[in-house]
Amino acid sequence: MKAQTAEEALARLELFAGVEPVALVRLAGAMRERTLAAGELLAGRGDAGDRLFVVLEGRLRVSVVNAEGRELSMRIVGPGELLGEIAVFDGGARTTDMTAIEPTRVSALPAEAFFKALDLNPQIARNALRMLCRRLRDTTSQLESVALYPIEQRLARLLLLSLGDAEAAPGRRVAVALNLSQTEIAQLLGATRSKINVALGKLEEAGALRRTSDRLFCDRDKLTRIAEAHARET
Repeated sequence: MKAQTAEEALARLELFAGVEPVALVRLAGAMRERTLAAGELLAGRGDAGDRLFVVLEGRLRVSVVNAEGRELSMRIVGPGELLGEIAVFDGGARTTDMTAIEPTRVSALPAEAFFKALDLNPQIARNALRMLCRRLRDTTSQLESVALYPIEQRLARLLLLSLGDAEAAPGRRVAVALNLSQTEIAQLLGATRSKINVALGKLEEAGALRRTSDRLFCDRDKLTRIAEAHARET
């Protein structure tokens, strides 16, 4: 994938949809890049929310850790995605840790520059409301999955989200490269690595997927039936 510039990344973000290019140029001019090594912390829980970040290359894990050291991953953020916006929007402290999973490049937009752009471009406020509502829906769905669904159904739902609108030729499975280790999947789904491995085996036995070293070949119809089984039973 071609490396993105800050301006290109901003233009693709839902938050800045409909904003004039000249305003994006000004915003990009206020941004500063940072490169992270795998395992390096970008920002931690409790830190000041003085800037938001756009991922240009690499991936970060957004997570929380309790006093006993147990970690819950909220989401994995990749190129072209935004993170750290909540603390900027409400002026509070960071609520999560943001850790690079692999070598990662981000660009940081200071809160002051963001709010200046907001004052001049009301569309940003409308975009922010829509984006936050969608994020809340996603979080609700994730919590519902972790709390109410067996692990095979949680995994099937994750795979369906990863498939998106991808289609396969008739009689063929859809290939998906999750770019997540079993440990990372386990953290997202509130399970252990061993349970994820067992669940993958069960989905494979059911004909819903086939595994290779780097990809999963998924049968969308079978995954959908597995993912919706809970709804039919309740």
